[in-house]
Amino acid sequence: MADIKKTIPATVAHGLTVDNRNRMTVTGVSDVAGFSEEKVDIITTMGKLVVKGKKLNVNTLNTDTGELKLTGEINSLDYSNDRRGGGLFAGLFS
Repeated sequence: MADIKKTIPATVAHGLTVDNRNRMTVTGVSDVAGFSEEKVDIITTMGKLVVKGKKLNVNTLNTDTGELKLTGEINSLDYSNDRRGGGLFAGLFS
């Protein structure tokens, strides 16, 4: 069976809402490249977003609507212009 990956169109608005540094909603999400309790790598229409914290938990990921909800102690948010996602070697072979 082929692995089919949906892509959110670049026209979907990207938004970010953080409530009390323990709840976050992100829109314009096309994928989650990786996650643990300390870090979540999110691919958005505006680039890669890395969320760092403690006890992070992805509660909802809906790639049809492009919405992600997470909870936990949010300590930092960092954007990069890398919209490809992928692993450590993704940039080497594209």
